[in-house]
Amino acid sequence: MDWGLQIANEKNALCLVESTQVAKKLYKTGGFLIERDYHLDAGEKFADRPKDRPIFVVRPRPGAH
Repeated sequence: MDWGLQIANEKNALCLVESTQVAKKLYKTGGFLIERDYHLDAGEKFADRPKDRPIFVVRPRPGAH
């Protein structure tokens, strides 16, 4: 993550990442904010499978408020 953030800083770029619930804490320590937290329901056909809860995290451009 450090490598990607360094490049984003050099380019003054906004970062947007799709993450898992497990990785959410890692991204928060990198300065990312939780943008969206979704619950996906795949319906009856896949009811026996684990439920996915992807999140979208964003890190604003350096210096942005």
